[in-house]
Amino acid sequence: MVSVIMPAYNVGAVIGGSIQSVLDQDYRELELIVIDDGSTDDTASVVQKLAQKDGRIRLLQQENGGVSAARNAGLAAAKGDFISFLDGDDLWEKDTLSRLMAWQEETGADFVYGRTEEVFSDGRRARIGDGATEGYVEDFIHRGVELRLPFHISAMLVRAEVVRREGLCFPLGVPISEDTCFFIELLCVARATSLDEVVSHYMRRDGSATDARAWDPKDWTWQADIYDLVRPFVEAHRPEAVEALSCVQAYLHYRFILRTLRHGFLQEAQETIVKRRERLRSFSEGKGKWRDRMKCRAFLALSGHPHILKAIASL
Repeated sequence: MVSVIMPAYNVGAVIGGSIQSVLDQDYRELELIVIDDGSTDDTASVVQKLAQKDGRIRLLQQENGGVSAARNAGLAAAKGDFISFLDGDDLWEKDTLSRLMAWQEETGADFVYGRTEEVFSDGRRARIGDGATEGYVEDFIHRGVELRLPFHISAMLVRAEVVRREGLCFPLGVPISEDTCFFIELLCVARATSLDEVVSHYMRRDGSATDARAWDPKDWTWQADIYDLVRPFVEAHRPEAVEALSCVQAYLHYRFILRTLRHGFLQEAQETIVKRRERLRSFSEGKGKWRDRMKCRAFLALSGHPHILKAIASL
């Protein structure tokens, strides 16, 4: 059986379609765990009405704690042999689970993923990711400095035993890239195998949390800081990936400073340069594009001149 975990927050207007895309699966051996994360709209009542018609739906309700807390509650409640995720505003193809399960049976992999199509409100569509990559976490690092995960959380299937044995979960209090933490740890203990076919649709809604959030350095610094959270796990389970992920983190610190300067947060950029000087130096002297490494060296050399830094960042 597959346990499908669906976090939901104020998606009463659209969650019915997401749930129906799960119930319509031609693979019937599933349970759908919907976690209402303190919604203030009619999300819970929509789910309850559908649950009365199909016993495979379970509704869990909790105070608002964020998507990580909701997914963790789903993981704790899951009874299936395999786990999959679908957010309360995204959609599956009718044969998503059957294709993922067939690929898992053929390969014997603990972690399989398909492709996701991003659907924008103006009708545009685009595939997420640059192509199929297989292997462990270090195999997903591009040019030695950039972690590229060519899959979306709505297009994966993972053996539940791996999640339970390793205690995998989503970090709390992380405003962005929380699923990257989960995937890094998962890719340390399970080899990924790719089904290079679209199996899910990520619906970009106007006014969604991701689209509505203004750029704020307090949020985006987490793209680099999450590597501090996962480092102990990586050191214990995949030590051969530690150096590669350190290079990725150093590059992300550089990228954070670049974006911070371009958005006009000069003080935050200077503070990060001081705080992350050693990691920035390691990037400037290591891998990566020559142009980026030279900019990073300039940031280090001119950290006391914010307006010059901003001019360099815009080049």
